Amino acid sequence: MGCGTTSPSDQSIPASGGSAGQAGSAGSSTGGNAGTSATGGNAGTGGAADAGLGGSAGSSGIGGDASYEAGSAGQAGSDAGDDAAEDAAADVSYDSAPAVICPSCDELLTWDATKTGHSTYGKISTGSGWDDSYAWQMLNACTGWSIVDGHEGGIGDTLEIGACNDGVVLIWAYDIFMSVQLSQGWTGKTDTNMAIGTSFQEFVQTHPGYTGNAPDASGYTMLTYANGIVVFKQSVLFELTVN
Repeated sequence: MGCGTTSPSDQSIPASGGSAGQAGSAGSSTGGNAGTSATGGNAGTGGAADAGLGGSAGSSGIGGDASYEAGSAGQAGSDAGDDAAEDAAADVSYDSAPAVICPSCDELLTWDATKTGHSTYGKISTGSGWDDSYAWQMLNACTGWSIVDGHEGGIGDTLEIGACNDGVVLIWAYDIFMSVQLSQGWTGKTDTNMAIGTSFQEFVQTHPGYTGNAPDASGYTMLTYANGIVVFKQSVLFELTVN
């Protein structure tokens, strides 16, 4: 390619994928010389950016467009990666329900004695935020579970499902898994070694801080301990409910 005419010369246009051409030599009033290729790139095909100015490399042509498109694609990939990371974080958030778990009649009950977390029955946790769709999944997947006393949820009612002759009842309120109620039919223990049939005397020895009156032989007495309600019948543990 020779010297330019009196009209401005074309901008340098590197071949697609190549680096921009090296700046051309200072142009005369009739245009600059063609730029040479940068290391590894293809030869540029134009002269200086403007006739009579010279010295500056031409603006990006095809190669520049390719670089821009590659940069745009890189940004799009980065954005997609960020979105995927956010979705993954949401999938393992605190409120996410696990795959359906079918508790047995002898699960360990862990009290929330400090009232800073949640009680657990086996591998399920109260106050987890799981909505009542989890209860319906359990009814479909777990043998022996059914609606208790017609409590199917809805406005003004709880959703209650039970097993073990209703000795284990899981309760949802306001679309949140709220509490576990245990009575005869539950054959497990608490993490403080309390079970159905435990005497009041044993309860007093191992559970300081309870409130309420001591039970007598005439009937039922309800006490509160930590995040639970403990019911004694004739001085032995009859029922307990934890939140």
